[in-house]
Amino acid sequence: MKKSRVMIFVVLAFLSMFLAACSGAVAESWPGVAVVGDSIYLSNATQIYQLGLADGLEKWRFPAEPDNKINFYAPVVLSQDDQLLVGSYNHVFYSIQPGGGQTNWSFADAKDRYITKALLMGDQIYVGSADGNLYCLGLNGSLRWQFATGHAIWGAPVSDGQVIYVASMDHYIYALDPQSGDLIWKTEDLGGQLVAQPALSAGGVLYIGAFGSRTENLERSSRLVAVDAGNGQVLWSTPSRGWVWSTPLLVDDVLYFGDNEGFIYAVDAQSGEILWQSQPDTSANRPIIGAPVILGDRLYIGSKAGLLHILNPTDGSAVTQPKTIGGQIYADLVLADQEILIAPLGLENKLLLAVNPEGIEQWSFFPVKK
Repeated sequence: MKKSRVMIFVVLAFLSMFLAACSGAVAESWPGVAVVGDSIYLSNATQIYQLGLADGLEKWRFPAEPDNKINFYAPVVLSQDDQLLVGSYNHVFYSIQPGGGQTNWSFADAKDRYITKALLMGDQIYVGSADGNLYCLGLNGSLRWQFATGHAIWGAPVSDGQVIYVASMDHYIYALDPQSGDLIWKTEDLGGQLVAQPALSAGGVLYIGAFGSRTENLERSSRLVAVDAGNGQVLWSTPSRGWVWSTPLLVDDVLYFGDNEGFIYAVDAQSGEILWQSQPDTSANRPIIGAPVILGDRLYIGSKAGLLHILNPTDGSAVTQPKTIGGQIYADLVLADQEILIAPLGLENKLLLAVNPEGIEQWSFFPVKK
């Protein structure tokens, strides 16, 4: 337990140093981006912005006036009855009416911040908190049940429609009954902090990165782990050079992801074999934190250096020279039709921008003072 607490302190300290913004202030997290219909919702610090998908023009913001006590970074989720659902750093989970200035309800039982988005399934909301609990709420904000893990939950839960799977920084993935919250199984200790949402394949396999040590000892290094969603058994684990912060992208039985040593990987989802790995940048700003996307026959991934790497997903070769976006790219890239949405930190005049498949900017958004 003592070793686990020390590791969490190291992760939190690393995150604080890692996110020093260009303004001199410390950004405690990176923005959350969600595409819903013809709108983009950007969760950034004290406000949530609704933007037009085609042009990035602002339609609405919440709250109308920023409240420094509330900080939103998790992507929103929109329910079928038009509730925007999102958690805040003030330990409160909100239901917001799109286009309005008021909340429908709020849930304030959590003892720590919300880092990630919620999972909505039927009439139930599942959301993890840094207090180590997974909360199940009704669409009216009532608590249905809660399940306690050993430490913070930073990654969103995922489901196959029958079981809820959630990863914790206590090194375990848990499988829970969605109606009761009863434990179905939990994995063995996966050897490191789990901070992302697991990727879940159609064949019933969970994939997630586990933080390890910077060491040549493969038994203690960071790794990508594959777990049988039916029983929690580890199918394979493949060492990585650094910490894997994001959910791996699973396309055509290949997993794509980056690590904080600046390596980009393609891994066979069945065997765990590394098909290729590339380190396109060896500078101090080489870390790759956010998840990549694939558009057409190209793989796109951002870096702390503010670079957008455009690669051939077959072999990892560069299609073009990296595109300079600026700032620092920590957030997952998000697809919006034939454009890629990027939410960099540290740019004075851009919170969000859209680029085309060539990496050329199509529009950008920065809020006008009201």
